[in-house]
Amino acid sequence: MFPLIPVLINAEGREQLRVRVDPRAFAVCPLSEHGVRGMDGAFGRAVLERARILCGCPEHRAYFQALTVYFERLRTW
Repeated sequence: MFPLIPVLINAEGREQLRVRVDPRAFAVCPLSEHGVRGMDGAFGRAVLERARILCGCPEHRAYFQALTVYFERLRTW
């Protein structure tokens, strides 16, 4: 999945699964420089599909929720 990371966001009152560039990736991955749009669309879709599968497990879903909160805090810091 790296340099992408699944996040769970609230959009229009519904929780949605999306992928974003992991902010930690900018230090080590040249692919992250151009964001999600700079990557092959098939890669982004594959990451999203795998994340959907993993979200079927409560522990993985909780992990993605925790990552979402963590990255949101970093973004607004």
